[in-house]
Amino acid sequence: MEALFCLGADVSKAQTAPVQDRTRGSRSTPVSGRAFIFPSDRLFENDMEHKELLEALRAADEAGLREIPIPFPKTQDETLEIIRAVTEREHDYGTCVYAMSIAAQAAFNYVCTTLGTTGFQASCADLDFVRRNRLLKGPFALYKGEDMLFPQYDIEAQVRETLAEWKPWAKEEAAKKLAEVDHAHPDVIDHWQRLAA
Repeated sequence: MEALFCLGADVSKAQTAPVQDRTRGSRSTPVSGRAFIFPSDRLFENDMEHKELLEALRAADEAGLREIPIPFPKTQDETLEIIRAVTEREHDYGTCVYAMSIAAQAAFNYVCTTLGTTGFQASCADLDFVRRNRLLKGPFALYKGEDMLFPQYDIEAQVRETLAEWKPWAKEEAAKKLAEVDHAHPDVIDHWQRLAA
């Protein structure tokens, strides 16, 4: 099972499955039942680091907010401090974007740490957030453009593989559309017929 396609899967049965997150390259990582260990450099080492982060979140412009790494808050209070730092400040059109993503990531990181989730569980959760937030009904994938720089990642092959894996879903959905939709452009009808064949 791949983290990329874990949505709708029984995650509880996948504890020993190899994981391939295509946003992180083509490496497989076995998942054990142990809690995911978050990088120690992403935790607050002291109160000064925490205060410096909050000040940066309150003052940074769009480019600055984009680059600030969000740590793993250890408490609800630390999480709320991060959320307040980005919501109780002046914003422009661009800084609002990062305020939302920073607040969401702080909450996500806190819950991951509190629940002691595995990396596989966290990858499923972040993809599920994308699915819910973007109202996606079918399968989807994420790829990193930087992997084009390394031949071992072969993004074109990954895309072909992904599309091949989605064919059964597309066939079923096209058949439903043909049965349910009364009016559609003839090119769309032809396309659905090819998929459903």
